[in-house]
Amino acid sequence: GVEDIRLHDLRAQAATDKLLEGWSVAEVQVQTGHRSASILLERYARIRASHIVQKMHAKAKANHLEE
Repeated sequence: GVEDIRLHDLRAQAATDKLLEGWSVAEVQVQTGHRSASILLERYARIRASHIVQKMHAKAKANHLEE
């Protein structure tokens, strides 16, 4: 069974997934019920460096195709 997952972990992962899918911080904030965007971003947005690198590569590839 899955014993090490808490509801808090699922909430954090859901917030991160929505941000990576392109939801705005305000939209995720409303959905998760946080009083401020800074709390959401500081505590729950678990965006890893690999996500940023993937996004940079995709942007560079799109820019190259436009040329």
